[in-house]
Amino acid sequence: MRKTNTSLLNPIFLAGLAVLILNDAWWKWSYHNALTGKLSDFAGLLILPAVLAVLLPKYARVMPLLAGLAFVYWKSPMSTGLIATWNGLGLWPLHRVVDYSDLWALAVLPASRRLIHDQRGSLRPVYAPGLLKALVLVAAVLAFGATSILRLQPPEGDIYIGKSYTIKLPKDSVLQRMTTLGIDWQYDTLASGRDTLSYYQANYLPLSNYDTLLNAKFYLHPKNEKKSELFLINVSLRKGLKVQDWKQLRWLSRYYEELVKEGLIEPLSQAQ
Repeated sequence: MRKTNTSLLNPIFLAGLAVLILNDAWWKWSYHNALTGKLSDFAGLLILPAVLAVLLPKYARVMPLLAGLAFVYWKSPMSTGLIATWNGLGLWPLHRVVDYSDLWALAVLPASRRLIHDQRGSLRPVYAPGLLKALVLVAAVLAFGATSILRLQPPEGDIYIGKSYTIKLPKDSVLQRMTTLGIDWQYDTLASGRDTLSYYQANYLPLSNYDTLLNAKFYLHPKNEKKSELFLINVSLRKGLKVQDWKQLRWLSRYYEELVKEGLIEPLSQAQ
């Protein structure tokens, strides 16, 4: 007789589900930093194989591997056509950012495998365990849908950077320093329904390779009274670029991250 899968009632699974829900519903929209940008990937990949194992118990043993392969596909340019086709149906829009640092989340797959195969730590409620398991399963499926549904598209740019920097200046001083350096910057917002996304961008940023960025978009949040966190979202090039090759995207991301660091982050840091 097949052993009942109780991994959905494991405290580690429930913690991962809670983190996924909280990050997508609250933290990601309130803080916009490197940590919240990765939390959903780690939490989602931790619990996804367990959910698939419950839905398809016959294939439970290979679900961590399949989930990892699906995650790599989703995070690569190869899935762009599929996403565009789906969004063209006009149902509910999906969104993801091609950021290869997200692949660090694959490191949680061994823990996910253990959730499926070692269920000794799972909760065993006395009353209606099947109902509780079903409710957790529904919550997990809804959470997976919400994490990719497009609530509010991040500001567009040619090359995604996704790097966070700590600057030892208060937020207002960072902006004043940019003005002093002659950097043209502006504050902007995006709104959709009840969601509002606030960000900054530095316009026409000259680079050391004699090129000029149309803009570099970033979030700026105070960490405390003396420090700020600048999260560099993406950059727009003087000549628009549409790249699908993952190796070229990775190289361009690192290349322009270093140039923007030299042209924006380091001048700001010199005032520390």
